[in-house]
Amino acid sequence: MRLKIRFRREKSKPGLENFIGLQRVREEREGVELRYYNGLVRIHSLCPNIIRVGLRKEFASSEEISDAVILKPGATYQLERSPEQLVFSTEQIKLIIPEGAFRFEIYDVSGKLLSRDFPGLGPMLSGEGFELYRYIFPEEEFYGLGDKYGGIFRKKRLWRFWNQDIGSGRFEKDPRYSSIPFLICYRSGIYYGWFIEHAGYLEIDTGKRYPFLLQFKGKESSANLYFLYGPTLKELVMAFSQLVGKSFLPPVWALGYHQSRYSYFSQKEVEKIAEELKKRDIPLSAIHLDIHYLDKFKPFTIDKKRFPALKNLAEELEREGIRLVAIIDPGLKVDKNYSPYLEAKEKGYLCEDEKGEEYHRRLWPGVCALPDFFREEVREFWAEAHKRLLEQGISGIWNDMNEPSLWRYDLRMGKLVIPLKKEKAPKIVHKIGEQRISHRLLRNLYGQKQCEATRLAFKKFLPNKRPFILTRSGFAGIQRFAGIWTGDSKSRFEHLAQSIPQILSLGLAGVSFAGADIGGYAGDCWDELYARWIQIGAFYPFCRTHSAIRSRAQEPYQFGAEVEKIAKEYIRLRYRLLPYIYSLFWQAHQTGLPIWRPLMMEFPLDHTARMIEDQIMFGDFLMLAPVVKPKTLERRIYLPKGNWIDFWEKKVFSGPSWVDFSAPLERMPILVQEGTILAFQKSANLKIPWEGLELEIYGGNVRSGFQLYEDDGESEDYLQSKFSLREFCLEKKSEGLKLFISERKGEFSIPERKLEIRFYLLKSKPRIYLDDKMIGDFIWREEENMVELGIFLDESAHQLELIYH
Repeated sequence: MRLKIRFRREKSKPGLENFIGLQRVREEREGVELRYYNGLVRIHSLCPNIIRVGLRKEFASSEEISDAVILKPGATYQLERSPEQLVFSTEQIKLIIPEGAFRFEIYDVSGKLLSRDFPGLGPMLSGEGFELYRYIFPEEEFYGLGDKYGGIFRKKRLWRFWNQDIGSGRFEKDPRYSSIPFLICYRSGIYYGWFIEHAGYLEIDTGKRYPFLLQFKGKESSANLYFLYGPTLKELVMAFSQLVGKSFLPPVWALGYHQSRYSYFSQKEVEKIAEELKKRDIPLSAIHLDIHYLDKFKPFTIDKKRFPALKNLAEELEREGIRLVAIIDPGLKVDKNYSPYLEAKEKGYLCEDEKGEEYHRRLWPGVCALPDFFREEVREFWAEAHKRLLEQGISGIWNDMNEPSLWRYDLRMGKLVIPLKKEKAPKIVHKIGEQRISHRLLRNLYGQKQCEATRLAFKKFLPNKRPFILTRSGFAGIQRFAGIWTGDSKSRFEHLAQSIPQILSLGLAGVSFAGADIGGYAGDCWDELYARWIQIGAFYPFCRTHSAIRSRAQEPYQFGAEVEKIAKEYIRLRYRLLPYIYSLFWQAHQTGLPIWRPLMMEFPLDHTARMIEDQIMFGDFLMLAPVVKPKTLERRIYLPKGNWIDFWEKKVFSGPSWVDFSAPLERMPILVQEGTILAFQKSANLKIPWEGLELEIYGGNVRSGFQLYEDDGESEDYLQSKFSLREFCLEKKSEGLKLFISERKGEFSIPERKLEIRFYLLKSKPRIYLDDKMIGDFIWREEENMVELGIFLDESAHQLELIYH
């Protein structure tokens, strides 16, 4: 029986055509150039599992306008020619181009077909846009695409990419604040993906219009298409991070708890917030200043009436372990008395319209002009403008409204500004080299370029300090410069639930340092919602409570004693877990693996795990199962194969199975996988080397390992090997367990210190040997099948063996 596929052809744009009439094949060191009658195709091997297919209408090479990809071609390839086809091969994949109009199929080295053109439709290009058509196999599934609303599954949807300020009123809509067009495909146990390096308007249709048609459609006269091969999900995500860059390593204070509001209106209010949290023993690492710290909302100014001594405030807070993070929007007020605008205007650094005149629209300060961040000299100017803020003691910069968000009119009522008629497609022209390029081709990179300029500011004025930059807008590779938050969610359980697939999908797109506004941004949060949100929010990679002007205050103590106690417990747990969390951030920086992971990443052979989108693997070992529905006191949880331990009660459950867990308001279920090695500190502070270092080890039938990473937490000295890395490996023996502790690597000095270890899931009271010498100084807790002991760690390797009687 032959499958018949019928669909209505849409009218193509004038000039949109296939590549026809192959005239020449030229081999280059990094790839192959195919010259067709009406355009060029360039195929390059960037590494064995990444191939780039470049489409060009013009024969002359034009300056690339996106710099999202940092990996350069250079992997070896082979080209085989015959009258029927060309075969372009790497060590892992091969691309077959048949005779005739340009088409291509992609196989792995075993000969398994991974991707092919939709029948009768090949890549098409015109002077205005490109389209790529691929066949969707019946069993194929799709994931990825960064921050999109609506779960982690991407099939049978039309996804749009055009960075815009959707606000809380359109929070469920698409497109959104950031654009990362990396589509992850899964079929028959293999993961592969497509990245479209196009920073303008883009559509990806995953079978909504026609069930078997995957369509990429962009508005640019050239296209760079990247095919990435896993075959596992971990390998695929690492390959994408290699392509566009891995996450920066944040300063350790940025991994603590952040408190924010639009806005804290005065220096006294900020001081009061810090005092209240300290008095209640709730850890706090940063307070964010929204636009009301600015003089009439103008970037790089300070309202001296509201904040008369900002530097003193920053210094006093830093002595208490609290940093200040200040918001900066891109709009420079058109004002003859405002020096940043005057300087940018005089030097020609501002964006122009299509007529070559300075482009103006409204933002918080009023009528504004925009810096043209695509130019290096403009980024230098923007970096210099941060000098005053950084000298005032500001430790982090929060880039907002940088899609850019603009409007034509607004209403102003005291502290409140209400935008009217937002500008969704500003007619801006950017200068790149000698070219004038429309904003419609670059929009999704604009906010990222602002973050690049902000990072330069830290290098200039705090040269050996790691920057902390937070952004709302970005493109592929934004993780090199900044963390992302998901924007203006509402105080609703639905938005709490959606924060999980949003952050998971950002992680699959390379962005590990991500979070949502705890409690929701818009509307009035209430006690039950805040309790449930702070429980999972304490595990967000970026952990911040934030709320809108005229909404209910959302400090952890604003919801009554019961919720305050819950918030305190979970925030303190985050700080106690910082040795584990900081090591995960180092792993993300090194490999590109996300901190939040869908179950399918850790359990690739488990079909049920691939369907779960409301449970999270927090690194390799911890499973989080948040409660995301109101009035819920029980949570049904899927456990993959193996033994799982309730983090709170230490009870053991076996998988694969579904288990109902009690979840009273004060408790979010957390499961620990057998073989887990968890690192804690005794206190809730940010000091490295960690004080009171502890390990919890959950023995089992698996071999596992954990790398403990430490450095000074502030500087970039780790790039010169001033770090400490120690590996802990657990092995099951027939008669017990063995823990191998490697010698310490790196040049970050750590004095000898005591390490307290708790072993769980033991069969009986063991004999314990440290470096082959029996030790008797330990505590056996028979009711928990757990042993506690302490050892001293020096520079050397050690071996700890537990032998059952």
